[in-house]
Amino acid sequence: MGSSVENGLKIGVYDLFRSGSRLSFPADFFADEKNIVELLSQGHVVSDYMRLVFYCHYRLAREGEEVLAQYLMELNADYSPDFLDNLNLFYHYFLDIPTALKDRIMREGFSLEVHNEMIRSVNENIINPPELTYTEEEQSYECEIDNYEFRLIHDRNEYYSLSMDCWFGRPMALKPLINDGTLRIGIYRGDNAQAYFEHKVNAPLNSHALGLRYPQFELSDSLRIAFLHFLKRTGLYKRYAVKKDEDMEILREDVSVNPLREDKYLGLNEIMNMPYEDGYYLRLCEAFKKTDIHCFKVALTAKFTEALEKEYLMAVFPYGKRIYDAAFDGNQEAAYALFQFYADNYPHLIPANKERAEYWRNMSFDTTLR
Repeated sequence: MGSSVENGLKIGVYDLFRSGSRLSFPADFFADEKNIVELLSQGHVVSDYMRLVFYCHYRLAREGEEVLAQYLMELNADYSPDFLDNLNLFYHYFLDIPTALKDRIMREGFSLEVHNEMIRSVNENIINPPELTYTEEEQSYECEIDNYEFRLIHDRNEYYSLSMDCWFGRPMALKPLINDGTLRIGIYRGDNAQAYFEHKVNAPLNSHALGLRYPQFELSDSLRIAFLHFLKRTGLYKRYAVKKDEDMEILREDVSVNPLREDKYLGLNEIMNMPYEDGYYLRLCEAFKKTDIHCFKVALTAKFTEALEKEYLMAVFPYGKRIYDAAFDGNQEAAYALFQFYADNYPHLIPANKERAEYWRNMSFDTTLR
């Protein structure tokens, strides 16, 4: 399983993935974080096969062919469907997994304990994500133009939330974000995201620079005008390839700019710890849904019962403790949030359970609790 690429990365990572069975990585590929970022930022669909090759090459670079061969023999003899889930975690969140845990994976493989340790590491970086930084000039780009708000993206959770509303012609949600000089802006109208704008330093701009709110596939006239006005106001129009005379006319117009009324964004950790107010539990529920936070896997030692439910919930997804406490104390809003956890097809929060979903839905409408 020697590398097909010598003396550095001579071909692009995307070409490596397109090569199918010839997929290979140079021995020093994993030593440079930039290689991982480039790999995870590509627009291709990643198969289980590709994740397995990635994992095998990582082990090969760390341990050599003999140890890798022994590992594959053991895997073949003791295969578990959970292996693919672990491969997915290891691949997509490679940068979030600390070196000590990667060392443990090399020694122990993907046990239940190792799986949950990966989840813990990933979730810590989701709850307290590194903040994206911008230059002073870029910070001045935030404004309101033509009733559209142009807001800088603060961290991976805000980016993930935007990715649920907007599409950029490629998978966005699991793309790693680093401070590499990329300008990332969400465009909002009221409380609704309308588009996502991403621009790399010194790169040219084109008419496809916006990720649009689904199911739009073209800019509306009002958004197109506001976007061109934004380019003029920031000076980014100098890198924009003007293709239409009407675009040039819009760029000549005077631009009316207003400051943003308030900072709308609150990080997940801020929402988890904010004081209670009406609507809080549903707000927290929505905040969890709009991240890629994961639940833990729990090996049940007894049949799941109502009496064990809170203990189960804390083991599977401890981050929802404030919702559970309130729901079990009779708060109807919290009960409805818990119903959504169980029923809204968000298995990354709590595994679906129709029976418990129906129970908590009924509790949320129980007039005797009012």
